[in-house]
Amino acid sequence: MLEENAKSQLGQDIHVLHEIYKGKKNGYFVEIGAYDGVEYSNTYLMEKDYGWKGLLVECNTRWITSIYQNRDCIFMPYAAYNEDNKVLDFYDTGHGLSGLVETNSHISSFSAPKIYVLTKKLTTMLDNARAPNFIEFLSIDTEGSEYEILLHHDFDKYLFGYICVEHNFIIDNRLKIRGLLESKGYVLSRENRVDDDYIHKSLLVNNA
Repeated sequence: MLEENAKSQLGQDIHVLHEIYKGKKNGYFVEIGAYDGVEYSNTYLMEKDYGWKGLLVECNTRWITSIYQNRDCIFMPYAAYNEDNKVLDFYDTGHGLSGLVETNSHISSFSAPKIYVLTKKLTTMLDNARAPNFIEFLSIDTEGSEYEILLHHDFDKYLFGYICVEHNFIIDNRLKIRGLLESKGYVLSRENRVDDDYIHKSLLVNNA
């Protein structure tokens, strides 16, 4: 299915909207690692054509202006991580491989400017955004910190129906994420190149 505002790299937005939620209007999304808010966005189509609201998280100051210009949803300029208000080094490589040095040590090998970023836990940001307790879609692409973000999230307070998480073929992180999400009631829905997708078992029951 072709849609003009579909921006995701691997068809994630089309898959979630039409295969999982059957064209649902007015859902809620969270996209961590939002880049510029448009290119490769897994949620741009949801907002622009389907009336979804949501939260974008992106700590790279390079993209703040673009996000404000192109998106209408809530935006938080923090680094999602395992604790609140920690200051960490972030290397801006100028493309989608930028990330926290603490969870991605190879990034320092790039000739890239370093900036300092403030961390927030996912649960804290959802509290501040006054997000609903059930969130249809979570997308995480943070080049190495995905497990730490999920490990310290309160799934009892905020439940996600469908999660798309990048693993980038880092086997240890991929397995830890899988074990964690399975313990929270998720089932691996599909492997999509650099991403693994998980669906909560409650959606499987409702769609049966």
